[in-house]
Amino acid sequence: MGTVWSLLTLILGAPFACAYTALHIYRTGSLRFRDFWYAAVDTPPSQEKRLPASTSTLLVVFYAVVGIAFASRLGWTLFTYPLLPLQTEDAKWASEWLLTTVFDIYTVIICLLGCPACFRREA
Repeated sequence: MGTVWSLLTLILGAPFACAYTALHIYRTGSLRFRDFWYAAVDTPPSQEKRLPASTSTLLVVFYAVVGIAFASRLGWTLFTYPLLPLQTEDAKWASEWLLTTVFDIYTVIICLLGCPACFRREA
């Protein structure tokens, strides 16, 4: 499942990563990927600790807002500064696309930062 998620994030970008993350939290109450994780951990899926409902809802809303915000930024950049033809001599065009690329990277990083928190083991 992680490989599919990675490929789709590369192809579809940060808005997909946020949408998938929010959907996964909504459905499972966690960011754990079940396919390979339980082979190495002695906790069966039925005994998995889920996030509290309020935390889960807050995370779903957060990831949805982050995804929509970046999708809006990307749409604005595409509309205002079209990607093609490349305008490498225009400093404003280059700076807007650089800023959008940085936002894209940080949006995916925000989605990935939630995963380690869900894999912590409590003693």
